[in-house]
Formats: sequence, C-alpha cells, structure tokens
Amino acid sequence: MKDILNLISPGKPFLPDSLNAMQLGQTNAMRHLWLTASVSLFAGRETRFRMLEVGSWMGASVLTWAAAIDRFIAGDGEILCVDTWSPYLASDDINVDGAYHAMNQAASTELAYSVFRHNASCVPKKVRVDHLRGRSKDVLSMLREGGFDIVYVDGSHYYADVVADLAEARRLVADGGLLCGDDLEQQLTEVDEKYLRDNIDRDAVVDPKNRKPYHPGVTLAVAEAMGPVSSYTGFWVMRRKGDGFEPVDLAGTSPFLPGHFSEEYRKTVLDWARESGFFQKKA
Repeated sequence: MKDILNLISPGKPFLPDSLNAMQLGQTNAMRHLWLTASVSLFAGRETRFRMLEVGSWMGASVLTWAAAIDRFIAGDGEILCVDTWSPYLASDDINVDGAYHAMNQAASTELAYSVFRHNASCVPKKVRVDHLRGRSKDVLSMLREGGFDIVYVDGSHYYADVVADLAEARRLVADGGLLCGDDLEQQLTEVDEKYLRDNIDRDAVVDPKNRKPYHPGVTLAVAEAMGPVSSYTGFWVMRRKGDGFEPVDLAGTSPFLPGHFSEEYRKTVLDWARESGFFQKKA
C-alpha cells in the first residue's frame, strides 16, 4: 500500500473525498482556520513545540497543524497522534450516514492507517510526526503530565470515550497551553438536555428544540469537564491556567488554510474570513 500511495501521490498528500478524508463542507473547512489561529498564539516560540492529537483519521488536520507550526513557531515542532485506525462506530450510526459507511470500510481494510502514514510523511521537515496506535484510554495514561503545548481531542464522539479523553487531556496540557477539540456544534445550554441524555449513546442527533444537528456525547462531556467554553463553529479551545482553564479569544489572529486544501475551498473560506472582519487586528 505504501508503494501504491507513493505512485498515486508522490511526495504530496492524498486526501480522497470518496473516503471523507478531509471531512469537508464550508463549516468543516473553516475549522482549520481555528487550528492555525490557535498555533499563531505561540508565534515566535523558539523552544521545541509539542502537541498531541487524539484522533487523526487520514491526517488532514495533522497536515494543518504541521503547516501552522512551520509558519509560526521559530523552533522545531513535534506532533504525537493517537488513534486506533480501526472501526469504532456503532452499527446504527453507520447505517444512517453514507460517509460513515465509507469511513468504516476504510478503517476495516487498513486503508485509513496507510493513508495517514503517507500524509504524515508529507509535513514540513522541521515538524516531526510520531504516532501511537491504540485506544486512547489505554495510551494516554502512559504520557507525561503537562507535556504538550496543545492537546487536541477529536477521537470517538461517544460520551464515555470523550469523558475519558478529556480527563487525560486536562492532565497532559502544559500550564499556559491550549486544550481544544472539534465537533462541539452546540453547548449544553443550547440544547434540550432531556433529549440529549435520552440519546447519549448516539454519535449525532438533531436537537428537537432548535432543529440543529450536534454530537450529544461531545456536548455533555465538554460541559461536565470544562463548563462553558470558547467555541468557534464547532472548534472549542481553552487555555490552562494553573489548575483551571480560561477562555481563548482568537479574534485578531492570523490564520491561513494550507496547500492541501483546494483553491475553491481556500477562496470560499478566506473570503468569509475577510468579510466577517473577525480576524482583523485589534486596535
């Protein structure tokens, strides 16, 4: 498989839409702005920059994190990825979403893992990417407390899994570092809590109160572990301060979309960023 991927995409990322490798759509593409914006908060850092990603799939976000480290961090960087690269979705969730079916097949055949390894080899030279393959609940406990400047949680979205990931993530992020995650489309105060708890074992649902889709496990686990968090179109982020956490303001930062995005997506998202005025420098 390694040789085949090198023939298909020699020295360049391989992110097929048919396997939901990029998990695109304008909102999801916008989230990569928040990734690069978060790294920009450490701009000029000269010492080694370390980050942990829980849930890497085919490596699209790893490529974004690495590009941001290459641009904003003066020193070297390293990214540790933790994932099973194995099927984990419940059958009920696979059956209601065609994209999930494709992802489940890619995980079952080792294709997802092979594509991840290919893409991880395409990062800038100053960024080292390592990975540990296994369930996060088994792997994260072995890592050093306070060892990472950014910890990004984007693994399984089932409630019990997110609870376990956040318990370890809080421990692993350094003082002054960022704890962040994906797929928090709505916070607990925005949804029907009874409906959420009745459907807590589902990957995704539509809230009966506001008719918006969200991941109930992420919403409840984040609320219980962190309380209200600073959130940007599904991406949430908090800064560790001593034993607690405080909100993070990304306004006025300098995000970008790396080259593994198509020109069409880059134009759409960057046009939105300019028109919103959100990233304009503060007076």
